[in-house]
Formats: sequence, structure tokens, C-alpha cells
Amino acid sequence: MSYYEKKCPNCGATFINSDTYCRTCNTPLDYEPPRQEDLLYGIKKSDLHLFIDKNSSRYVDVFAKNEGKKIFLHMNWAAMFFNIYWMFYRKMYKYAVIFLIVSMLFSIGVTVIAATAIKPAMLEAKKIIAPYAQYLNNSNDYNMAFTDGTVDMTEVLNAATKYDREIDKIIGKMSFLIIVPSLIFSTLFGLLADCIYRSHVLRNINRTRGGTSGWSLAGGVAVYLLTQELILSPIITYIVTLILK
Repeated sequence: MSYYEKKCPNCGATFINSDTYCRTCNTPLDYEPPRQEDLLYGIKKSDLHLFIDKNSSRYVDVFAKNEGKKIFLHMNWAAMFFNIYWMFYRKMYKYAVIFLIVSMLFSIGVTVIAATAIKPAMLEAKKIIAPYAQYLNNSNDYNMAFTDGTVDMTEVLNAATKYDREIDKIIGKMSFLIIVPSLIFSTLFGLLADCIYRSHVLRNINRTRGGTSGWSLAGGVAVYLLTQELILSPIITYIVTLILK
């Protein structure tokens, strides 16, 4: 058996079995050097976990798998279904404002396309009811239609019923033209959400506390609903009315 059995864990100098301290650096020979903590994007993983807070393991794993990629796709179901609410919950205020503006412009654009697409069908539907418009009251309650005796009321009600059916078809078509692009938009955002969140984390980890906030979520809901009610809905109503006039 060799007289020098082991090496100092600090400086690497050899020592004999009976030594309790290293003769070179005076380090206790039962000393264990601290492990160097794993880094991700040059940041300690523990700091990333602390900043992200809720569900941090999931996000850190996703970030680690895509380290070195400027842009990556990975489905975030919460972001896909809750969009701006997810961003407010994660305190991504700047990105939430950008998303709100982009989503509003997207909604307006889709509405313009959908309204333009259904306009021919709407004009055809109006032709059905046009000859009998004078026999229908302003409430559009066709069951209260009346005539002056020169036109059969049954004919008027049949035309009104046919008109209603055509309008239902048009509404269904317009809903399809709006819902499908909206689903595609939400899906695309869900795929990009983790990449966007990574940018937020790396940009702000040394500036703010990060984490999540229920109060921010509540504020985001209020902001979104007010924006929809006061800005987006009036604009869309005006555009649809203008196109289908």
C-alpha cells in the first residue's frame, strides 16, 4: 500500500493517511469543494427557477432544450387558450400590450375579409324580403306582418322565413370565416409563447422580481374587456355596417 494514499480536495497535494489537514494549503482533508452550479444562458438555474416561480421546472427544461436557438416552437397550452391573460399573469406587460394591438388589428382585418366575402349572399338575401318590406313592422317580428289586402300575408311570412334561413346561413359562414383564422392565430401564439417568455425572462431577470401575479391577471382581464367594449366592438360594428350597407 502506498504511503501517500490520497490527494487534497482543494489544492491536489498528496497527503499520508494519518494527516487531518493538508500540509500545503491547511484545508481539512474531509473538505468537499462546492459544486459549480449549472448555468443556462449564463444564468444560474436556481435564479431562473426563482424568477419564473410557478411551474418553473417546465419552463427551465424547455429553455434548456432550446438553448442556442434564437427562435423555437413549443406548444404552451395555457398561452394558446388564455393568450393575453397568460401574459398578464406572467407579468409580461410590454408583450401583453403588443399582443393586444396586434390581436385587434388581426380581428379588424379578419372581419373586413369575412364581411366582404358574405356581402354577395347578404345582397341576395335582401332581394327575398325587399318586395315585402312595407308589410313588415320595424321590430322585424314577422309574425306581426300585415298587408293592405293586395298581397297574401302567407306569402309575406314565407318570404320572411326564407330570408331568416338565408341570414342564419350567412351568420354561420361569417362565424366560420372569423373563428378559423382566430384559432390559427391562437395556435401560432401558443407555439411561440415559450420563446417569447424566454426573451422576457432573460431581459428582466436582473431588473424585476418576476414570478406570477393574480392581481396582474385581474387587471389584464379588465383592460382586455374594456378595450373590446370601448374600442374594438364599435370599430368592427361600424366596418361591418359600412361593408354590408
